[in-house]
Amino acid sequence: MAKRAKAKTVEVKGIRLSARIGPHDIGVRMEQAKKFLENGDKVKVEIILRGREKRHADLGRKIIEQFVSKLNAEVPLRIDQSVQNQGGQLTSIIGKA
Repeated sequence: MAKRAKAKTVEVKGIRLSARIGPHDIGVRMEQAKKFLENGDKVKVEIILRGREKRHADLGRKIIEQFVSKLNAEVPLRIDQSVQNQGGQLTSIIGKA
């Protein structure tokens, strides 16, 4: 019982990107994600596709994969859930390796 009280609960923090996100905004989201990962939390990267963007889910998938690879260059990561399409929403869950 005492071990459970001292155990850190791992939270899943969310980072939301968009299909038309700019380079500066990606940098801001990367800093947020790094902070979450340093605290021992997992990060859920998501893109919500709207209207015509739903036809181009491959572009959203590419944005998430680029984001994760850039982040992996700075912080060693493991991918807990690869990119999944859930109705007009693309999500991926990453954690610190």
